[in-house]
Amino acid sequence: GPTWTTKIEAWDGGFSKIGSQVNLSFSKDVPFFNRVQNIASYMPGIKSVYVSPDLKSPVTRGRTYIGYAWDILQDMANYAQADMAIDLGNFYMVPRGASIPGIASSLNIINSQSGLLNTPLRQKFQCTFDMIFEPRLICGQVISMQSIETENNGLYTLRGLKHTGTISGAVDSGCVTSCILWPYPYPNAPASKTNPLNPNL
Repeated sequence: GPTWTTKIEAWDGGFSKIGSQVNLSFSKDVPFFNRVQNIASYMPGIKSVYVSPDLKSPVTRGRTYIGYAWDILQDMANYAQADMAIDLGNFYMVPRGASIPGIASSLNIINSQSGLLNTPLRQKFQCTFDMIFEPRLICGQVISMQSIETENNGLYTLRGLKHTGTISGAVDSGCVTSCILWPYPYPNAPASKTNPLNPNL
Protein backbone atom coordinates (compact mmCIF):
# COMPACT_ATOMS: atom_id res chain seq x y z
CA GLY A 1 0.00 0.00 0.00
CA PRO A 2 0.93 3.67 -0.02
CA THR A 3 3.69 4.97 2.22
CA TRP A 4 3.11 8.19 4.12
CA THR A 5 6.08 10.26 5.18
CA THR A 6 5.70 13.20 7.53
CA LYS A 7 8.55 15.70 7.52
CA ILE A 8 8.60 18.45 10.13
CA GLU A 9 10.95 21.43 9.91
CA ALA A 10 11.03 23.94 12.73
CA TRP A 11 13.00 27.17 12.94
CA ASP A 12 12.95 28.70 16.38
CA GLY A 13 13.07 32.48 16.04
CA GLY A 14 12.63 32.39 12.27
CA PHE A 15 10.19 35.30 12.15
CA SER A 16 12.41 37.27 14.50
CA LYS A 17 15.36 36.80 12.16
CA ILE A 18 13.66 37.84 8.93
CA GLY A 19 11.22 40.43 10.28
CA SER A 20 13.51 43.05 11.75
CA GLN A 21 15.32 45.84 9.93
CA VAL A 22 17.09 48.48 11.98
CA ASN A 23 18.73 51.85 11.45
CA LEU A 24 20.44 52.67 14.74
CA SER A 25 23.33 54.92 15.69
CA PHE A 26 25.45 54.66 18.84
CA SER A 27 28.03 57.05 20.21
CA LYS A 28 31.46 55.72 21.14
CA ASP A 29 30.61 55.67 24.86
CA VAL A 30 27.82 53.07 24.37
CA PRO A 31 29.41 49.69 25.27
CA PHE A 32 29.13 46.50 23.25
CA PHE A 33 26.74 44.97 25.81
CA ASN A 34 24.18 47.77 25.39
CA ARG A 35 24.49 47.80 21.61
CA VAL A 36 23.64 44.12 21.41
CA GLN A 37 20.71 44.48 23.80
CA ASN A 38 19.30 47.44 21.90
CA ILE A 39 19.60 45.85 18.45
CA ALA A 40 18.20 42.48 19.61
CA SER A 41 15.19 44.17 21.20
CA TYR A 42 14.03 45.25 17.72
CA MET A 43 13.45 41.64 16.64
CA PRO A 44 9.73 40.78 16.82
CA GLY A 45 8.76 38.02 19.23
CA ILE A 46 11.85 38.38 21.42
CA LYS A 47 10.82 38.24 25.08
CA SER A 48 14.22 38.73 26.71
CA VAL A 49 17.83 39.45 25.76
CA TYR A 50 20.80 37.89 27.58
CA VAL A 51 24.37 39.01 26.87
CA SER A 52 27.01 37.19 28.90
CA PRO A 53 29.09 39.46 31.15
CA ASP A 54 32.07 37.28 30.19
CA LEU A 55 32.16 38.85 26.73
CA LYS A 56 35.01 41.36 26.67
CA SER A 57 34.51 43.42 23.53
CA PRO A 58 35.69 47.01 23.83
CA VAL A 59 34.44 49.59 21.33
CA THR A 60 36.36 52.76 20.56
CA ARG A 61 34.13 54.70 18.19
CA GLY A 62 30.55 55.46 17.30
CA ARG A 63 28.73 53.32 14.77
CA THR A 64 25.55 53.25 12.68
CA TYR A 65 23.97 49.85 12.03
CA ILE A 66 21.63 49.42 9.07
CA GLY A 67 20.09 46.13 7.94
CA TYR A 68 18.55 43.01 9.41
CA ALA A 69 19.10 42.85 13.16
CA TRP A 70 20.04 39.16 13.07
CA ASP A 71 22.71 39.68 10.40
CA ILE A 72 24.19 42.63 12.30
CA LEU A 73 24.24 40.66 15.55
CA GLN A 74 25.89 37.72 13.78
CA ASP A 75 28.77 39.93 12.69
CA MET A 76 29.03 41.43 16.17
CA ALA A 77 29.14 37.89 17.63
CA ASN A 78 31.95 36.94 15.25
CA TYR A 79 33.89 40.01 16.35
CA ALA A 80 33.36 39.15 20.02
CA GLN A 81 34.19 35.44 19.56
CA ALA A 82 30.65 34.62 20.67
CA ASP A 83 27.74 32.30 19.88
CA MET A 84 24.16 33.48 19.74
CA ALA A 85 20.83 31.71 19.65
CA ILE A 86 17.09 32.18 20.00
CA ASP A 87 15.31 29.65 22.19
CA LEU A 88 11.60 29.88 23.03
CA GLY A 89 11.61 33.57 22.20
CA ASN A 90 14.69 34.36 24.31
CA PHE A 91 17.86 35.75 22.70
CA TYR A 92 21.25 34.66 24.03
CA MET A 93 24.83 35.73 23.25
CA VAL A 94 27.56 33.82 25.11
CA PRO A 95 31.30 33.18 24.65
CA ARG A 96 32.00 30.72 21.85
CA GLY A 97 31.47 27.16 23.04
CA ALA A 98 29.80 28.17 26.32
CA SER A 99 26.51 26.70 27.44
CA ILE A 100 23.39 28.86 27.56
CA PRO A 101 22.39 29.88 31.11
CA GLY A 102 19.11 28.39 32.26
CA ILE A 103 19.04 25.66 29.60
CA ALA A 104 19.30 22.21 31.17
CA SER A 105 17.65 18.83 30.79
CA SER A 106 17.15 15.83 33.02
CA LEU A 107 19.94 14.09 31.08
CA ASN A 108 23.43 15.60 31.29
CA ILE A 109 25.68 12.51 31.50
CA ILE A 110 26.36 10.50 28.35
CA ASN A 111 27.73 6.98 28.80
CA SER A 112 26.87 3.41 27.84
CA GLN A 113 24.22 3.27 30.57
CA SER A 114 22.42 6.35 29.19
CA GLY A 115 22.42 5.01 25.63
CA LEU A 116 25.80 5.73 24.01
CA LEU A 117 26.00 3.50 20.92
CA ASN A 118 29.47 4.01 19.50
CA THR A 119 32.90 5.44 20.16
CA PRO A 120 32.74 9.26 20.23
CA LEU A 121 34.61 10.76 17.27
CA ARG A 122 36.84 13.72 18.07
CA GLN A 123 37.79 15.91 15.10
CA LYS A 124 39.79 18.99 16.02
CA PHE A 125 37.52 20.77 18.51
CA GLN A 126 34.29 18.89 17.74
CA CYS A 127 33.05 15.61 19.23
CA THR A 128 30.26 13.59 17.62
CA PHE A 129 28.47 10.42 18.67
CA ASP A 130 25.25 8.43 18.27
CA MET A 131 23.00 7.27 21.07
CA ILE A 132 19.63 5.61 21.53
CA PHE A 133 16.81 8.04 20.65
CA GLU A 134 16.84 10.68 23.38
CA PRO A 135 14.26 13.50 23.19
CA ARG A 136 15.31 15.07 26.50
CA LEU A 137 18.50 16.65 25.12
CA ILE A 138 18.42 20.42 24.49
CA CYS A 139 20.85 22.41 22.35
CA GLY A 140 22.92 24.72 24.52
CA GLN A 141 23.02 22.49 27.59
CA VAL A 142 26.12 21.12 29.31
CA ILE A 143 27.04 17.49 28.58
CA SER A 144 29.41 15.35 30.63
CA MET A 145 30.94 12.72 28.33
CA GLN A 146 31.94 9.50 30.08
CA SER A 147 33.16 6.94 27.54
CA ILE A 148 35.69 4.13 27.69
CA GLU A 149 38.05 6.28 25.59
CA THR A 150 39.04 8.68 28.36
CA GLU A 151 40.67 11.17 25.99
CA ASN A 152 37.15 12.12 24.86
CA ASN A 153 35.80 12.60 28.36
CA GLY A 154 35.00 15.95 29.92
CA LEU A 155 32.45 18.75 29.82
CA TYR A 156 31.03 19.92 26.52
CA THR A 157 28.25 22.13 25.19
CA LEU A 158 25.63 20.43 23.02
CA ARG A 159 25.79 22.38 19.75
CA GLY A 160 23.56 20.27 17.51
CA LEU A 161 21.47 17.13 17.37
CA LYS A 162 19.50 15.09 14.85
CA HIS A 163 16.87 12.42 15.44
CA THR A 164 16.48 9.67 12.84
CA GLY A 165 14.51 6.46 12.73
CA THR A 166 11.15 4.87 12.08
CA ILE A 167 8.44 4.59 14.70
CA SER A 168 6.07 1.93 13.42
CA GLY A 169 4.31 -1.17 14.66
CA ALA A 170 4.84 -2.78 11.26
CA VAL A 171 8.48 -1.91 10.54
CA ASP A 172 11.39 -3.08 12.66
CA SER A 173 13.75 -0.11 12.79
CA GLY A 174 15.84 1.62 15.41
CA CYS A 175 15.70 5.28 16.43
CA VAL A 176 18.96 7.15 16.92
CA THR A 177 19.96 10.60 18.16
CA SER A 178 23.18 12.02 16.67
CA CYS A 179 24.90 14.76 18.67
CA ILE A 180 27.56 17.40 18.06
CA LEU A 181 29.54 18.66 21.06
CA TRP A 182 31.91 21.61 21.45
CA PRO A 183 34.39 21.95 24.31
CA TYR A 184 34.44 25.05 26.46
CA PRO A 185 36.35 27.24 26.31
CA TYR A 186 36.29 26.90 22.53
CA PRO A 187 39.58 27.90 20.83
CA ASN A 188 39.14 31.40 19.42
CA ALA A 189 39.92 32.39 15.88
CA PRO A 190 41.59 35.76 15.25
CA ALA A 191 39.04 38.56 15.00
CA SER A 192 38.56 39.81 11.45
CA LYS A 193 40.29 43.10 10.62
CA THR A 194 38.18 43.65 7.52
CA ASN A 195 34.69 42.93 8.86
CA PRO A 196 32.55 45.88 7.68
CA LEU A 197 30.31 45.51 10.74
CA ASN A 198 33.17 45.42 13.22
CA PRO A 199 32.00 48.02 15.78
CA ASN A 200 35.58 49.29 16.10
CA LEU A 201 35.90 50.24 12.42
